Amino acid sequence: MKALAAIAVVVGLVGASPRAGAAPPDDATARKAWDALAFEAKWLRYRSDAAPLKDWVKFLGGANEVALLEWVALTTRESVALDELVRLDAPPWIRVAVWRLETADSHSIGGAATTLLSETRPAVVLDWFDRHPEAVKWGAVGVVKKLRERQPPLVAEPSGAFLPPLEPEVVLKALTPPTTVFDYGTDRTRSPAPDDVYVHQVERALDAWKLTTLRTPVWTARVFSLLRHARPEIRRATALACIRLAPDDIPASALDALVEDENEPPDVRAAAVLAVSYVPGNERWLWLHTIAAQPAHVGWSAAVSRLADVGDEFSVKRLEALPSDALDAPATKLRTDVVSGIRAHLLAQDPAALATRLVAMLERAAFVDLACGPFEAELVPFALATAKTHVSDPAVRDAVRGAIERLRDGANSEDATRKRMAEYAAEILGPVSPPLDVKPPR
Repeated sequence: MKALAAIAVVVGLVGASPRAGAAPPDDATARKAWDALAFEAKWLRYRSDAAPLKDWVKFLGGANEVALLEWVALTTRESVALDELVRLDAPPWIRVAVWRLETADSHSIGGAATTLLSETRPAVVLDWFDRHPEAVKWGAVGVVKKLRERQPPLVAEPSGAFLPPLEPEVVLKALTPPTTVFDYGTDRTRSPAPDDVYVHQVERALDAWKLTTLRTPVWTARVFSLLRHARPEIRRATALACIRLAPDDIPASALDALVEDENEPPDVRAAAVLAVSYVPGNERWLWLHTIAAQPAHVGWSAAVSRLADVGDEFSVKRLEALPSDALDAPATKLRTDVVSGIRAHLLAQDPAALATRLVAMLERAAFVDLACGPFEAELVPFALATAKTHVSDPAVRDAVRGAIERLRDGANSEDATRKRMAEYAAEILGPVSPPLDVKPPR
């Protein structure tokens, strides 16, 4: 189970699924009802649907729903919505492709560049960049360079029919919502005002932001402030969006506060458990196991699903020790699936990967040993016994020795941890020269 599967567990078990409704309109009556909907109602219909994305894109293209297709392209990794805009030769296709050049996903970037450089309308694309020189930055620089280097040179074709570049402040305006944000479905009895902001609009902006590379303090401050918004749906969506941050940039304190606040809705707390589990370090890894040891905790499913990504033999041991009568049927299935996934992953590791895992396990053991932390009495002997079992393989033994020596020689190695690791190494490997508790001079 990968990280996206862990997110699906949180969304599916403790909150409403974002795609769990009916299929796109497929007959005249349904199409008439669709045509009568306002834009935001159409978006919600799409967003709440379980049908494959490609089916919705095909429908939206056939219905000439260009504005919806644009938002789909801005909020999904897949390129199908952009491809449909290109097929329609729709006014926003160039600007959408340029926007996707600045996403955090290599496939999205590659697909956008290929689209802009394709043989379909390269001269139009070049003219568009000439009209909008402010868009020639970052990834677009290379695209324009290649267009200008075409032989024979491109003959300009007017691009006036295509929309100007997208501005982050406009696309992501909903990341700075007012205190009062409405629910489009339940708040329709009141007369809407032109400047009303709805929950799903903030969620949509978060979906677009998390795919971008906009990670400056200005943008992250806007996103982090949403963890304190009055609407729990926004707090939950923001917590899940934080998963897309670099691990060291995740706002651990704010997320921990959500986890620990028993007044928070369960789905908000579970989303925060999942998001903060991406914070690196031994302390967080052990914290994840503490949550996974409590089936009654609202974040249990999130923690267990995350162990599918980061768990090891100790995780399997802890999960299998959970009393069966404490787990309902879905929880039992989740535990079984995660344990099976971890075991399959461990069996597939080569000696180098196995050595890395064993050293990480020994580092965690040293951490709890020194800090008298949770699982100390259990993890330390387990880590030593596990390592002894595997180092009988010469390749693993050599890899473990090399990894521990690199830890000893590392510029950031801590003396206490290094000395405790040296003790473990002596017990597991025998004498090492130079001694692992002596750092060679530089």
